[in-house]
Amino acid sequence: MSRIAAVTGLASEAAVLRAAAERGGVELTVRPAGADPQRTSEVAAELLAQSPDLLVSFGLAGALSGALRSGDALLPEAVIDPEGTRRPVDARWHAAVAAACDRPPVSGDIAGADAAVTTPQAKLALGERTGAAAVDMESHIVARAVERAGVPWLVLRAVSDPANRAVPPALLDLVRPDGGVRWQGIPRALLHPLALRALARDSRTAHATLSALADALMRAPHHLRES
Repeated sequence: MSRIAAVTGLASEAAVLRAAAERGGVELTVRPAGADPQRTSEVAAELLAQSPDLLVSFGLAGALSGALRSGDALLPEAVIDPEGTRRPVDARWHAAVAAACDRPPVSGDIAGADAAVTTPQAKLALGERTGAAAVDMESHIVARAVERAGVPWLVLRAVSDPANRAVPPALLDLVRPDGGVRWQGIPRALLHPLALRALARDSRTAHATLSALADALMRAPHHLRES
């Protein structure tokens, strides 16, 4: 049986993976890192110390291309870190997950960022500079960690906010270090009701996509053995 480990930003993303692993009977260890670069690095190191067969960067992503919509599934071929280094994912696991998906996910590259990219202008600039279709805050850190450890790795993501939407900083403050909701931040978030409603709606859509991607990940070892 393949032993899969995963890093997420949010506790809700980790819950999606755990549910899929239970359905699929797969051995899984998953840790949320709260969208914090230092914690993400520490979590990745802890997971790699357990010698998994695969380490996954899993969760939501922001679109850098107007062609992407909320809920689109992403199975990137590589991550581009903030310094411009391109790190490809494991080709065999990538092909196995793609074969296990009910619908073809978006491939291409994903950009890594150490801070949230919150404005349409910044998203457009990052997309033009890197050629990436989307951005997240964990994948480039996972990529650096596995490069040293020599463990296969993947990125599975779902678009949660389109490229033309700004994300108010108050909404970013809702994330605790453990990936849960910081309820003390709700009053500030409520000052942006339209953005909050859009975020909640698109987050539900993206989490449904994550569930499908997680199920595909749990089926991937079967396709891997057949390849």
